Amino acid sequence: GNQQTTFSYLTGVAKDGFRMMTSLSYRHVEPTFYRDREWTEEGLSFYAFPGNYSLQTPGSQITAHPNCELSANKPIQAVQGGNDLCSYNYGATSAFSPETTELSFLNNMEYDVSENVSFFTNLRALKNTNLWNMAPNAGFFTIPQAVVNASPDKLGLAGQLNELGLTEAPSDLKVYYRGVPWGVRQWEETKTLFGGALGLRGLIGTSWDWSASVSHSESKKDSVNPQGFMLKDELVAGIESGAFNPFETNLSQSSIDVVNSASYQPFVITETDLQSYNFDVSGELFEMPGGYAGLALGVQRTEQGYSKLIDRQSELDNVFGVTNDQGDTGDRSVNAVYAEIALPVMSNLEFQVAARYDDYSDFGSSTNPKFGFKYLPVDRFLLRGNVATGFKAPTLKEIHRGKTITLADLEDSPVCGLNNCTDLTTEVEIETEGNKQLQEETSLAYNFGFVTEPINGLALSADYWYVKIEDIITEMDPQEVLDAIARGQSFDGVEIARLANSTDGRLERIKIPVLNLGESEDSGIDTAVSYNFAVGANRFRLDSEYSRKFYSKSVPFPGVSQKDFLGDRGQPRWRSVTSAIWGLSGHSVMLRNNIIGTQESQNDPDLRISQFSTYDLQYAWAHPWDGTVAVGALNVLDTDFPEDPTVRAGDDTRVRELFSPDGRTFYVNVNQVF
Repeated sequence: GNQQTTFSYLTGVAKDGFRMMTSLSYRHVEPTFYRDREWTEEGLSFYAFPGNYSLQTPGSQITAHPNCELSANKPIQAVQGGNDLCSYNYGATSAFSPETTELSFLNNMEYDVSENVSFFTNLRALKNTNLWNMAPNAGFFTIPQAVVNASPDKLGLAGQLNELGLTEAPSDLKVYYRGVPWGVRQWEETKTLFGGALGLRGLIGTSWDWSASVSHSESKKDSVNPQGFMLKDELVAGIESGAFNPFETNLSQSSIDVVNSASYQPFVITETDLQSYNFDVSGELFEMPGGYAGLALGVQRTEQGYSKLIDRQSELDNVFGVTNDQGDTGDRSVNAVYAEIALPVMSNLEFQVAARYDDYSDFGSSTNPKFGFKYLPVDRFLLRGNVATGFKAPTLKEIHRGKTITLADLEDSPVCGLNNCTDLTTEVEIETEGNKQLQEETSLAYNFGFVTEPINGLALSADYWYVKIEDIITEMDPQEVLDAIARGQSFDGVEIARLANSTDGRLERIKIPVLNLGESEDSGIDTAVSYNFAVGANRFRLDSEYSRKFYSKSVPFPGVSQKDFLGDRGQPRWRSVTSAIWGLSGHSVMLRNNIIGTQESQNDPDLRISQFSTYDLQYAWAHPWDGTVAVGALNVLDTDFPEDPTVRAGDDTRVRELFSPDGRTFYVNVNQVF
């Protein structure tokens, strides 16, 4: 999986005061499927074919239908201590990544109108198409009590009702279903972007530059589901009429007719537009002991719009397996002014002072300064540092997003205890929506470090950094919400719904608002070493970069104190990249080592996800015909990533934000100049 093909072309011209550059690129990526990786080839869900079901009465449990034939389908427990249920292996049909095709275009042009003034334009366009393939649809629907009692034999439920001592169903029947008759789900996403700018730039005297421009861009994402989706009301109507039986595995002709009539193609169209007006001027002010002081001034106005259109059936929550979503729209404008001055107070000391003022139409205004310096106390040793504040308004999507429901696998710690959970509650509904009461994020950041070259060819650098963000905008992690509730905490805006008829209170839905959670603080150090040397005609280069964080503190929930998450799953304390390159007469070989430090497992701090070390290898030839050819491999030893031993099998064991599912990847790169 994940075979990639890329092509790029760059051309340009410069003649008689006219300059133009044009680039065109193409990229195609094949999907990677769960079935092609050992750790995901089996992933079991109780949304099955035929479906599991439960009566809507107190004390009723989810039950496997007799047609499931557990001997042929691996049983799965939906909740701790519950019945063995029919399962579906979504690992056989789902994909890690989509099939992607991308085409992009860029053109920059400039023409000298006069000796001191030039006219410039830039144009850009992008089209990206993604085709996702996922397991057949998963969801639930309800069969009315009267329909169940009218045909219990046809639905295959008479025997199980008798086992419960019932002659008829006492309530509606909830069915947990996998839409196998409708085929695998497909998503076709087409993203387009068109934008451009035009302006004038020129000189004032001999030491001042100015620029004025206007730009506009529009983006659109069309997402349609051509296969695998159906309307709930059509499905239930087919069941009520007797034409469709959700528990049969060999479909009758009447069931096939219902499959065809209930098929549906939901869609989402998201559009954004951005208009910007800019003017800036920069130049020299006056002479100082270290050189001329420099000043830059600018003003900017930005106008932004956003809209999301969703098909009506999805908004009505009538599409089986589609997250319940709502359309939304919003807009804003921002006016800004900024200035920066460089002050070379001595030949070896320079200060920089900058400030920016932003006025938002929906979030008021903010002024953010910056101060920096560069100091060379001795030759070959430079000290540097910066301190600045920042401001980030909520995005239009975070403010205006309509209600959205997704599915997640969670450990129900309030029921089974923080340390005794062995089974997941699968496909719990997670409800979120935009929040018009969100406040802006503000930040403080500073860094201090040095760069030195003690001997020719050897360069060393180290920088300490610190970032503090207040009123961070985020969604709380649903698993952490459940764990905190198990510890006795409660939160405004969080709502937990359980099946009232379930003997063990099975989770059904968690509502988690988007909030300003509080303050975060991160700190660390980045170091780098580089050494170039020669032995006869052989050239060598050694590079090593090492990054270590000292802490990563944040507020997991409103109203509670900070917690240091450094070392938790997905947050290793350190990372490093070390490479060695040998070169001789146009030939070179590169060996690179990538290391990611250890992390705690998700559910047991005493069990760790081990360190992950991989090697990349490349050979390159710069041939005498103005080009290069390179062949190589990423993760050349095909080292398996370390898995989290405390979560169930499947892709949950992989730390997705750190470890790629691709394994060893070979590549060839050809670059030719004409």
